[in-house]
Amino acid sequence: MRTRYFVTDGPLATTVSECSESYFREGLAAGGGGVRILRRDGFVDLVTGSRYLEPNTAIRAEVSEAVLQVVYLGVVIAKYEEWTDYALFTAADYPLGV
Repeated sequence: MRTRYFVTDGPLATTVSECSESYFREGLAAGGGGVRILRRDGFVDLVTGSRYLEPNTAIRAEVSEAVLQVVYLGVVIAKYEEWTDYALFTAADYPLGV
């Protein structure tokens, strides 16, 4: 399994970009929440909100028609069609032991 790290882009958080683990940890520590996605191809994607998110908000995940969607303030910011499992987490839960 290979782990990849993603963070939301800017304060509007309409997309995500791949980032370093240290930048991922910074976003997670800011309280943006996290989603761990286990993909069918063996990758593990960890997604968090950046430090620029609105206070007291966080990303979340939901499944719609078998597609996993990462959502922030009602906007889908990432979609996963080839996934096997997902979990929500916070900075207190990290590292996850994936």
